[in-house]
Order: sequence, then structure tokens, then C-alpha cells
Amino acid sequence: MKKDLQIAKKTIQSEIEGLKKLLKSFNSSSQFSKVINRISKIKGKVIVIGTGKSFIIGNKISSTLSSLGTPSVAFDSSSLNHGSMGSIQKGYDVLLIFSVSGETSELNSIIRFSNRNNIPIVGVSCKSSSMLLRFSSIPILLPRVTEAGSSLAPTTSQINFLSFGDALAIALSKRKKFSNRSFVKLHPHGQLGSALILVKEIFFLK
Repeated sequence: MKKDLQIAKKTIQSEIEGLKKLLKSFNSSSQFSKVINRISKIKGKVIVIGTGKSFIIGNKISSTLSSLGTPSVAFDSSSLNHGSMGSIQKGYDVLLIFSVSGETSELNSIIRFSNRNNIPIVGVSCKSSSMLLRFSSIPILLPRVTEAGSSLAPTTSQINFLSFGDALAIALSKRKKFSNRSFVKLHPHGQLGSALILVKEIFFLK
């Protein structure tokens, strides 16, 4: 039991150290503001793309973006390669692609399609020389981190993706002056919605 707790602590400590590296990387980066500027001006939606666990994290990021006033949908890269590219609107949407290596084979056709149609790509990767960052309109290089337990399973890297996505969603909401009242309109049910429901709406419902 003691060993289990030690492993748990080391896992969390690895992820904390990864977040510290991510935080430090913002000190010398102007790319983040470029992303905010680009996304805040689009007429369409943010299409978040990932493969495997990066897609699962991307799905959460997409949901957070939408709930904070930036319309978004998430796609697994495999789905896009089997017909879902029809969801991408030229002149309206921007792609937000997450990949630790930036070399995932499924990304090849997505990047080619986007470049042919002048669809902007915000690529987020931990490899500076990756295919994804080379062909991104705005490349975002996140620090390399040690996965928890030194395993091959993505852990710390995915926590950093998630934190980056949260930072992006919050910064965009502030840029758009998205208020708690605006949030309620998109989240009418549950504790969050009921806590902020307007008095006049209560009387209307009665």
C-alpha cells in the first residue's frame, strides 16, 4: 500500500513539473497572443483535432471553448480522413491540432487539405521540427516533458495540452467580454445554470 501511494505521488509530481515547464514557456512566447487574435476574428468555429488520447483531450477543450463563447467542434483525425472534412468551412473556420510528436500519419492529408484551401492551422506539438509545426499558420511549441512513470502512455503531455486549451478558452472569453450571464444562456441546466438564473426568468417560468 505504501508503494502504491509513492507511485501516486510521483505521478502527480511529474505532472506538476510538466505544468511548471508549460508556465515558464509562456514567458518568452508571443505565439499565444497571435492565436487569440486569429481565433477571435473568425466567422466560423474552431475545429479541434487530435489522434487517440489527444483527441479525447481535444474533445474537452472544444467543449470548454464552446461553453465560453467560442463555437467549436472536435474530430478524431481518423474521422476527418473518412469524410468529415466536409465539416470544415473555407474562409470561416480555423483548425486547432494537438499532437505530441506532430508526425502522426493521419495528419498528412488534413494538413494538405487545409493548405490547399487556405484554412488556417494552429498546430500544438512538443517537437520543434515536426511536420505539424512546419506547416502550421501559427505553430505552438510546448515543452518536452517526462510522462508519468517514464511510461510510453501519454500522461504529463496530455495534462499540458489540457491546461493550454483551458488558457486559450479563458483568454478568448476575456477578449470577447464573455460574462457569467452569457455563460448561463449556453448552460441553462445543472447547478451552474440554476445558480445564475435571472429573477425575471423564474417569474416567467411560473
